[in-house]
Amino acid sequence: ERDIAAEGYILDELLDVVEQRNNLVAMLEEDRLREQKEDHGLKEVMAQKGFVLSPMSFDTRRKKVEAPLATYAL
Repeated sequence: ERDIAAEGYILDELLDVVEQRNNLVAMLEEDRLREQKEDHGLKEVMAQKGFVLSPMSFDTRRKKVEAPLATYAL
């Protein structure tokens, strides 16, 4: 009888952990979709202003400027 009660307790704990995990996954997915929407909006605004986003350049309207690797020493 104690074993059954212990199994029930462990099962309840496991279900709580699974529910917490599911909530975290849902929250992360909402964040991912929100950030994706924000990124899309930013790209549209930048394109309207004549900028092209690139991971290796800052202002691509005039000329390509490479991002400095280490400009300042900390």
